[in-house]
Amino acid sequence: MGNVYGMLDKVHNDYLHKGNIVWHLNQEILDRMARFQLLEIEVLYIEFQGSRYAVAHTRDRYSSAIEDLSYNEPESSGYFSYLYRDNGTWLIYGNQLWVKK
Repeated sequence: MGNVYGMLDKVHNDYLHKGNIVWHLNQEILDRMARFQLLEIEVLYIEFQGSRYAVAHTRDRYSSAIEDLSYNEPESSGYFSYLYRDNGTWLIYGNQLWVKK
């Protein structure tokens, strides 16, 4: 699935999603990398909220030798769906909420 450090380079320092901070996101990435060998992301559409915020609506397909899973995001977890533009670069930002909705 890739390099966890390379993925975390694309995460904003103020990442917050449903009460989870960057540490939790790192754990989620490591868990998924241990479970699956392949990730395919199909971008369905991107919803822009002004010039600095966006929500990516995707279908994420995870595959391994023993299982395949598909998630519609951000509806399933949204860990990677909420983006913020910082100094011209889009970064994963989370939904900035301390509680799950």
